[in-house]
Amino acid sequence: KIREEVWFMETILPFGKNVILKSPEHLVKRIVGEMESILR
Repeated sequence: KIREEVWFMETILPFGKNVILKSPEHLVKRIVGEMESILR
């Protein structure tokens, strides 16, 4: 279980598409949304 989701997201987002995350699904959707907004 990921306790600090914000920290986790801030840590992995700089790696961009080089990160493979399968679960938890709500976090996967959140990260995909962040990546899409960055790439626009």
